[in-house]
Amino acid sequence: RRVRANRLDYYDQAFKVIERMKANGYVPDIVTLTTAMKACAHGGDYQTAQLLFDETIKIPGQDKPEMPYALLLLSYALSVKTLPNTEWHNQIAKAEELFLQFLARNLKPEVSVLNAMLRVYTEPMRIKRALEMKDRFAMFNVKPNIGTYNALIKMWCKTHKIERALDTLNLLKSDGLEPNFTSYAFLIEGCTKEGHYSTGVKFLREMKKSGKPLHWTLSFVANFRRQLGKFPELAREVDELTGRPYRYVPPWLQHGKGKPRHDMRPVSKEEEKSFPQFLSLIHISEPTRQAE
Repeated sequence: RRVRANRLDYYDQAFKVIERMKANGYVPDIVTLTTAMKACAHGGDYQTAQLLFDETIKIPGQDKPEMPYALLLLSYALSVKTLPNTEWHNQIAKAEELFLQFLARNLKPEVSVLNAMLRVYTEPMRIKRALEMKDRFAMFNVKPNIGTYNALIKMWCKTHKIERALDTLNLLKSDGLEPNFTSYAFLIEGCTKEGHYSTGVKFLREMKKSGKPLHWTLSFVANFRRQLGKFPELAREVDELTGRPYRYVPPWLQHGKGKPRHDMRPVSKEEEKSFPQFLSLIHISEPTRQAE
């Protein structure tokens, strides 16, 4: 949470830059304001996004009047990462009120607005409301895109319902879409949590085959690989797919094996005849063996 607070300070700089522009006599246009709103939205800084929104909607003749609403909704959705659970209800209520204002202006609900509203429910894992919002896409005659399905996949993986995430993946493909890097990242994280290692390796194969960036240093790949200590064949395949360098591990450090006791090895007859001094060092008498 402390790291996220530092990020909020960073995103707050976008608003300060606009204030300096105004102080120098420049008037920020719609592109400048929406770019700053996007930075605040991805940081979950809904307070600064609200100030920028109030200024943006006053600009007449916008080509995409729905964009400020989508960005402010997204800022409400992502703010739950920085707020305690007791505050999530307030953020959802603010987002729902904003969405009603959007509809009252008779603006056409584009997929960006509906996706942002969907994430208002998926980020805090409000499953029932999220599914109801997904059904509204058809009511507004809007076709879901990859962002719609990624939000649902993330929600299912966070709530430990990997089977529902796989069903959503099948729906994604049946709609003629292809999973992107984010889709696979959420799915592999879900497989890591639930122990579906074979399925996770299958997704890594699909990523490699489709040419998506895949490297062993990616956090979701490293976390997945770390769980494969008892599955050497899967671990070896993951290393080959992700380009992980081979590291030699001595036999006595391998999983389930201890360091060998060389002083307990059997002594051959040739050694008994040829190395009496050596035998005196390593030989253990029968009473000693029995005592051990």
